[in-house]
Amino acid sequence: MLKNIIFDIGDTLVDVSSWKNNLPEVLSDYLFHKYNIDNRKFSLAFNSAMSEVNKEEKMNPHIDKINAVGHSLVGKLGLDYESELDIKGFVKNFRNSNWRMLDNSKELLSKLSEEYKLFAITNARVENINEIMEVFSIREYFKSIVISEDSGTTKDDGGLFRVFLQRTGLVPEECIMVGNDLVRDGKSMQFGIPFCFVDRNNDFVGGNYTFKITKLDELYNILNLFKDDGSNHRDDTCKE
Repeated sequence: MLKNIIFDIGDTLVDVSSWKNNLPEVLSDYLFHKYNIDNRKFSLAFNSAMSEVNKEEKMNPHIDKINAVGHSLVGKLGLDYESELDIKGFVKNFRNSNWRMLDNSKELLSKLSEEYKLFAITNARVENINEIMEVFSIREYFKSIVISEDSGTTKDDGGLFRVFLQRTGLVPEECIMVGNDLVRDGKSMQFGIPFCFVDRNNDFVGGNYTFKITKLDELYNILNLFKDDGSNHRDDTCKE
């Protein structure tokens, strides 16, 4: 019997990525008006800083990218410490103001929490998840939130799911994982937890999942399958 729903947070419940597409233009404009940094100089410095930090991230997946990029960028632009604090604050505020809940997910959490126990498992920094919980006031819906930064492992090799089961003591057959990352979130299946893949672009090209939906509202249909016959439909796993 399905009792527990496990959610990924970033880009499943909350859009945490799209703001990055607009950051270079917005930050360039800000630096031009406040520090008289022209666009070409900014672009060279910003791209170089991002390249450096992306390399560091491969060794430390939980690097604070805003601080790291801000520090590197300021050094390349020849600005001082006060400017560094200003730029980091600007980027953080821009990020937080552009986060948004996806697919009426707060309403979904509220309704589901009346019937199921909700959990979260996420590859993220503790500080970022705490801010998301605070900005959208959604912490109350989760019985537990397992975060990679304080768990010593990630979803990538399935380790975070192992930690999740150890910490919560849940039975895999009574759970379902809901996430937008076909590879990372799909690792739940290695531990007997069915995976509901949220494929908003409907561009699935390969991988494993148990169910697929294109928006979170469709999750109700999946949950009804469990109510119909009491099984978890693990034989329905799709592969390509």
